[in-house]
Amino acid sequence: MDRLGLTNKKVLGILIGLAAMAFIYGLFRSRIPHLDQMPSILYCTLFIAWGLMVRRRILNVHIKQRLLIASGFMVLLFVLRVSRFNFFDEVDFMSTILWYAYYIPMTVIPLLGFLAAHYTEPVRNINRVRRLERFLIAMEVIIICVVMTNDIHNFMFKIYDMQNNDYSRNWFYYVVLAWMVLLMVGAFVVLMKKCTFSSVRKLWYIPAICLLVGYALLIWYVIEGGSPTYFGVKLFHLHEAFCFPFITSFECAIQIGLIPANTGYELLFDYSGINAAIYDNKDRAILTSKSWIQNAADADHQIRKENISGGYVTWVEDISAINRLNEELSEVTEELEEENELIRQENEVRAERVSYETKNRLYNAIAEAVKPQAIRVSELLEKDESGDISRDKLIFAAFLSAFIKRMGNLMLISDENKKISTGELGMAVKESMDYMELAGITCELMAEEPKELPAAFIKYAYDLFEQLMEDAWDSLHSCVVMFEDKADYEITIAFDSDVCSITPDWRKNELSENGGRLRIRNEDETFYVTITCEKDVANADFAGRADAENLKKTDFNETKKLGEVGA
Repeated sequence: MDRLGLTNKKVLGILIGLAAMAFIYGLFRSRIPHLDQMPSILYCTLFIAWGLMVRRRILNVHIKQRLLIASGFMVLLFVLRVSRFNFFDEVDFMSTILWYAYYIPMTVIPLLGFLAAHYTEPVRNINRVRRLERFLIAMEVIIICVVMTNDIHNFMFKIYDMQNNDYSRNWFYYVVLAWMVLLMVGAFVVLMKKCTFSSVRKLWYIPAICLLVGYALLIWYVIEGGSPTYFGVKLFHLHEAFCFPFITSFECAIQIGLIPANTGYELLFDYSGINAAIYDNKDRAILTSKSWIQNAADADHQIRKENISGGYVTWVEDISAINRLNEELSEVTEELEEENELIRQENEVRAERVSYETKNRLYNAIAEAVKPQAIRVSELLEKDESGDISRDKLIFAAFLSAFIKRMGNLMLISDENKKISTGELGMAVKESMDYMELAGITCELMAEEPKELPAAFIKYAYDLFEQLMEDAWDSLHSCVVMFEDKADYEITIAFDSDVCSITPDWRKNELSENGGRLRIRNEDETFYVTITCEKDVANADFAGRADAENLKKTDFNETKKLGEVGA
């Protein structure tokens, strides 16, 4: 299997190699001329390398920031040691200040480790963690202030002769020591408490051993009163003994998974079962899965590619399930199309049937409306004993037939429109008058500009005209029909006859439902029959009295008076 970047084994190899070189140089630096500072340089290199690896591996930004700062303070610790013994070894004041300054990184580093552990997921209450962080930082500032002002109060050390390192530890020294130990142990406890993987929790002893070994070195250093010496060779110094438990314990926590890290690519590829590979910019395979087959494209597999930093990742995507679903969807779609076609045909048949039924109902309604006239026409066209039909009968039959045709036309129009133009009514009346003039009846139609009126009102007006003319046919001499657009729209039928079969109550309900009124008066043997359509009803986009009442309330008392007949 190809490798990708820094694996866990490679990281451990680099860190152990640097630590071993620094330890060996530290043992024999007195025997190697001009290289007495090489151990400090190697240790600083170790800390920097570890910081860079942390920066690359750790995903959580809060943990990453705190561990990077901790690695920087470890470098600072060795810089302070080098400065004290190489640049200010003969200046007592600066040497003492630098010695006190050791405890700045030595107290800050465990604090940063403890805070980093608290930011490990899951973080259930971030505000609580931040309050704890501010409190501990405040405590750290107090500790540093006490340490750096030791010359004033001697709480940390009692110095007798700094030149000969003659001093004794006071009570605050053990406070600082407890602070460091408790923070490091607390960090380990917090990491264990947050971990939910049993396989990782079983490896708790690895960072615990590193922590115990590191603190054992510190205890050894304190008991010896300085660096332990074996055959005249100093085994280690305070700085190495302090940094060792921090780096080893946190690195072990990263390695075993207590702290999530961006590592384990090989295992990820192996366990995931995907067919994928990562290539660099020169098309060289950097990491491939065990099942990687470069040319595996077929009907059920597609080669996918995505650019990443430094190269690209390619993988084989299994689309067999999608293909099966597409086939099933295609079959279902065909079935649905067939069903939709059947439904469409059924809807067409149903719509056609409904259309026929509607037309039949309309034709039946038309036939019912003109039934008396049709029967009368049939009777008029029967031949007499001589086998002929008189001219008067033919003219009257033609007059009735004109009504049948025109009333049917008006009913067809009203089936699709709630309103009909008075022009249609005028043409119907004019055609009837043409046949009336053949019978010697003087006729005149006086109409203004056409106006849209309720369809039911127009049919009523034409039916009224027809009824009047039929009943007065034998004594009818003249007829005038006037369309007048006044305050309300009025249609007046004036005719000279001895007979007026219509009363003010003629089909009263039908007329009142459409906002109309009927008036009849007789002056000098001339009947004036006037039907009125209220203005509001004429302007409204509906037909029917029930809807018209929403626009205007009719005075029913006035309506009753409109039916009076003149003398």
